[in-house]
Amino acid sequence: FFFFFAFAVLSLPMSKYLQAFKNIQRADKLRVAKSVAGGTLCGASLLCLLSCRNCENQLYSLVVMPLLRKLDPTTMHQLIIKLCAWGLMPVNTSGDTKRFLPFFELGVWGVDFINPIGIAAGYDINAEAYRKLLKWGVSHVEVGSVTLKPITGTQKLTRVDGSVALISDYGLVNDGAEKVAQRLEKVNSLKSGVIGVNVCVDPNTTDPAAEFAECVRTLGPVADYLVLNVSTPEIPQIQRLQDAQHLGPILKAARNVRDNFEGWQPPLLIKVSSDLTQKQQAEVALLAALYELDGIVVGNASIHPDRLKSCPAVAVAGGVSGSPLTETNTECIKALRRLTFGRIPLVASGGVIDSDDAWAKIRAGACLVQINSALHFEGPSVVPRMCRALAFKVKAEGYPSITDCIGLDQVLVPAKQKRKWWFW
Repeated sequence: FFFFFAFAVLSLPMSKYLQAFKNIQRADKLRVAKSVAGGTLCGASLLCLLSCRNCENQLYSLVVMPLLRKLDPTTMHQLIIKLCAWGLMPVNTSGDTKRFLPFFELGVWGVDFINPIGIAAGYDINAEAYRKLLKWGVSHVEVGSVTLKPITGTQKLTRVDGSVALISDYGLVNDGAEKVAQRLEKVNSLKSGVIGVNVCVDPNTTDPAAEFAECVRTLGPVADYLVLNVSTPEIPQIQRLQDAQHLGPILKAARNVRDNFEGWQPPLLIKVSSDLTQKQQAEVALLAALYELDGIVVGNASIHPDRLKSCPAVAVAGGVSGSPLTETNTECIKALRRLTFGRIPLVASGGVIDSDDAWAKIRAGACLVQINSALHFEGPSVVPRMCRALAFKVKAEGYPSITDCIGLDQVLVPAKQKRKWWFW
């Protein structure tokens, strides 16, 4: 319509321009033609650039993302982080998502989240692009995992053909707590979004409790919430920290450091695997209640044989994430919600590919949902689509807010009523 209107307006004096064009010399005609062609090309490029700023633009989802997926998965991920850091990735400019904000009134740990969708740890490990990632429309970004000292090495991602799944072998490679803290300390993140920091320990440490405590001391003042990562499936030394004999001292040391902060005391959470046994689930719930933790992040990559069966053609080391974890993660959320009597907020961080998966986690008992693999396959456009679909689901259920939908699939046993008579 725009081009038709422009042609109709410009066609009135066009005969005069054509007559003048015929009277000039051949060299001048070429120069004029080049100028017109160059201006048209620059205008078209500028128009495409401006339209691509919206992450839901079809040009981005149909052209840019397929081209990026032609790259090696590790290279693709590193390139996206760099582009975000430079401000060259699209943002969420969809105006209609703002009208769904009333459905997403969500307060957790005294912090307001604009919606339940966030980015899980492992996407922006070194806090290089979290400012731009928040502009994708997510409510929070969890950076890390970050260890006390820098760890060097190679990171590797592998796609699983025929499945929305990744196999990751990060090995806790990161820039260290001090450098990450320097990148975070200059930002008042609560004005634009919530920034969580996921901390872990060196696999070769002899005192994990003391190292976790030092990480909390370094990164706690610049974090909106802290997550103690005791679940890194490709590293057995970290995975065993989920056992009660190791987890208890870690929680005690971290809690003591956090409680001594002056002023802001960030909420303290732990991150556990969704492959926990029933005994481990009970131990985690008991220790979380004993040390009065603020939340539990449920889910991480998995090396469980049942999950690896979904990708038999891939013979690489690492933990699988994505769609193979969907069902297991949901069941683990239900179990931990039941064991904690719904008193400890749960965060789903595994097997969330689309809005149906996010909705299942919320109905199972998760108050927040984190995505990672979905961004690799769908790009940032998955965020506004997911928020829009969740708002419609809340409205269809007849609830005023998504807070009322948390745990719908699992009604907790009500407290026993006080007896009125000795025989009743």
